[in-house]
Amino acid sequence: MSSEVEITVKFFASARDAVGDKNLKMSLKKGSKVDDIMKSLFEDYPELEEMKDQLLISVNKDRTGKDEKLQDGDEVAIMPPVTGG
Repeated sequence: MSSEVEITVKFFASARDAVGDKNLKMSLKKGSKVDDIMKSLFEDYPELEEMKDQLLISVNKDRTGKDEKLQDGDEVAIMPPVTGG
């Protein structure tokens, strides 16, 4: 049995611009939470961290908080709030 989970992270709008890609595959320790993945992403992409207070995060299309535990195969979406006029 694996001690890691593999997830897909999808980025939208300015979050995608900050990362430079629309999808990333990541391997995390089993029991990792959304907060763990965000800390890792902020280390790798400082421009993404600059917008951390504005980001909306969902797991498997359901809005979630930072304490949500991630499961193997989960899809995490990271997006800024939608604006327009």
